Amino acid sequence: MLQAALERLQALREDDAPHNTEVYDDLAHHYEDRLAALAQENGNMNDAHSEHQEHYRAVSKELRRVERETAIQLRNRKKIGDNVLHTLERELDLLDSRYSQV
Repeated sequence: MLQAALERLQALREDDAPHNTEVYDDLAHHYEDRLAALAQENGNMNDAHSEHQEHYRAVSKELRRVERETAIQLRNRKKIGDNVLHTLERELDLLDSRYSQV
């Protein structure tokens, strides 16, 4: 399923304009990460890729921490309201949950 999506993504990339390369790169990374997580669950991941995934998760976690702190600071400075803060926190919580399961 994931491999089929990557193959379709490649076909779409070939038919699209060059200025959209970053979109396809981002989507490809997303699907490659999902494939890697699946391989890790099945014990088929090499050490280099496993280290890459671990580093990716660690950096992502740090960036989510910074986002969370910044959102709280914005709320404390009355730049955003409580509802916006709670929405942002929920999104970050969902991302935390997603990466903790991999």
